[in-house]
Amino acid sequence: PLALDRWLGFLLRQKRWPELEEHARAGLQGGTNPQSVQYHLGAMLLVQKKVVQAQAALEEAVRLDSRGSRSQALLGSILAARGQPMRACQVLGQAVDHGAFTNARAQEASTWRLLVRLLQEQQRGDEARRRAGQWSARFPDSPQARAAVERLRSGQD
Repeated sequence: PLALDRWLGFLLRQKRWPELEEHARAGLQGGTNPQSVQYHLGAMLLVQKKVVQAQAALEEAVRLDSRGSRSQALLGSILAARGQPMRACQVLGQAVDHGAFTNARAQEASTWRLLVRLLQEQQRGDEARRRAGQWSARFPDSPQARAAVERLRSGQD
């Protein structure tokens, strides 16, 4: 399963769509790590701007593994872009709470950033402050996390 995950990740980074889709479909048929396969299919479809299909694949990935932070992060960003900020916050919050961003610190940091921004936009100041504090604790060297904490402390939410 780990080998397939890494191979699909490589194909995704190389933008080798037909090959990724072929290996993903074979993985699904063989029952090998279906959550990872759905994640990579969803990521590929999102890059190809097939948002509805990407959302469906990522919903399935989250259904298969409710602690799949990478899938939740991508799904949350889709939900936010499609005008579902409440659900996006729920999914993004689960993603950062699980913290299962194996070798994906950049994705984790952008997930924190999007979550705090959405909470601010929804005028959920207390929760935004709490989440910004968690983000800063997780990424103490992040200027964006520190700036979010300061901005929210000074009442600029």
